[in-house]
Amino acid sequence: MANHNYHKERILLKRCSEEDMDAQRKFADLSYLNTIHRCLVAQNLQYNRPLSDAEIEDVFHVVVTEVYSAYATLPHSAFNLYDRITAYAIGAARKAFDCKAAGKQQ
Repeated sequence: MANHNYHKERILLKRCSEEDMDAQRKFADLSYLNTIHRCLVAQNLQYNRPLSDAEIEDVFHVVVTEVYSAYATLPHSAFNLYDRITAYAIGAARKAFDCKAAGKQQ
């Protein structure tokens, strides 16, 4: 499956990483922010809420910044950005769960 929006997605993320407010609004308007937030909340529920709402918001802000910064690698010519962001957000949530669990054990 080809991603015909690959170059546009890359440019959008690069502009977002440069703190271009118009690009960040477009990122939000295209529901990428909602995708990240929904993934984090869903993973948290699936794992019996190991993170508080405040911790989810902290992870959310980190993931958004990381997604913007990954403009050169996250967009893919074969997969749409929603799928790539979903996979990234799920991985970030699981990493946050692991970090919290490791902190509780120490």
